[in-house]
Amino acid sequence: MRAHFFLFLSILTFSITAIAKERSYKSFSNLTPEESKATAIYVSPERFKRILPPQNDFIAITGEALTLFKECQEISTMLVFTQDMQALLDQCQRSFNAGAADSYFLIGEHLMSAEWTAPDYLQAVDYLSQAADAGSREAKRKLITYYTHPLMPTRDSFRALTLAKELSTSGFLWDEFRYAALLSVESDKKLALQGYQSLLKLANKGYQNAKAMAALALVLKGPLNSMEAARSIFDIPQDAYHIDLVHAKLVFLVTDNDLEGTRETLEECYVTSFLCANIYFHFLQKGIGGDIDLTQANDILEFINEQRNISAKLFYAWVKATAKEESIYNPILARQVLSKIPEYKRKLPHSLDTMAAIYAANGDFERAIKLQTQVVAMTEGKGLGDTFQRMENRLLSYQQHMRWVEGGNANSYIKRFKELKNITHIDTEIAAL
Repeated sequence: MRAHFFLFLSILTFSITAIAKERSYKSFSNLTPEESKATAIYVSPERFKRILPPQNDFIAITGEALTLFKECQEISTMLVFTQDMQALLDQCQRSFNAGAADSYFLIGEHLMSAEWTAPDYLQAVDYLSQAADAGSREAKRKLITYYTHPLMPTRDSFRALTLAKELSTSGFLWDEFRYAALLSVESDKKLALQGYQSLLKLANKGYQNAKAMAALALVLKGPLNSMEAARSIFDIPQDAYHIDLVHAKLVFLVTDNDLEGTRETLEECYVTSFLCANIYFHFLQKGIGGDIDLTQANDILEFINEQRNISAKLFYAWVKATAKEESIYNPILARQVLSKIPEYKRKLPHSLDTMAAIYAANGDFERAIKLQTQVVAMTEGKGLGDTFQRMENRLLSYQQHMRWVEGGNANSYIKRFKELKNITHIDTEIAAL
């Protein structure tokens, strides 16, 4: 969908805890329909049972290497305030040379996630590869994400599977889970079945994301594809669904050509999931699974804009600035988002890209060209692939005094949806359609 979606390495779910704090509920009778839907997802603690990645799984070190690595970590933590990438590079290089392999993981992570600095995927992979070769487990996990991520310029399933196999004996359930997920869509049916059976074992222990992955292994095109077998996994009461399984069910319903059922599910889940809200907007905007409803589509956009997350606001502003429909296109509302972009975000290319589109939509092409020129200069030769090409195309559009208009229709959207194949990043791949 948009350049800034490459930051979404995992789809954000909207928090409803603020609503719960404001009122004390004795029953569902006092809830609005939206509040009731949001609360229903959280009724059973069992639905929260997910396999989570380890945090700060760094190699044990001592002496000078440990001292230098702690300094590297401190600069990494403060990057949100300083944006001093050079200081991070200098200190972490010293600690890496002293024997702290995870120092280069920290550099690679910042360059890849691009939260506090401009992205540089080629340099990120170089640092992460050096860290992985030196034994960093965290670097290996990050490389698996890179090699399997649908929006990254380099896809290498063999390298990802090799790294996942190495980590599968790390002792962390996450690594076992991820290896099983990658295996389950391998072209070799014997290996795929091995991965699927491992996912089922984890699913039977109550892990919701393992159940969702097992379902996707049956839905996506591959050696285990079986819509009937997948149907049995989804054949449970709706109130027993975890959001991971809801996302998998959306893929199932679209693949099964049940677009009306997809739209009904989206109406139920959009209040708890950015992904559902994103897809629901497109269904309403393009008339998928029912009539075009631009009024409701605008309501969904406003709901998204109410979320505190800046990425949600950037999505809102982008749609308002680039929509082809007159009733959705609103450059004034898009411009209002500019004041909500934090100062540190204004220096990053994905924010500048959105800001340029907003200025172009408001007729300020001089400023749009200036910002988009910065975007192109910051991202050229950084391994962004097609994303960079679209950034260049937008600059050409602004130089011709034309705002950027997003295209696409119902058929092309559903066609791309049915071509989904990335089991470990299905959410991100959908959000980028």
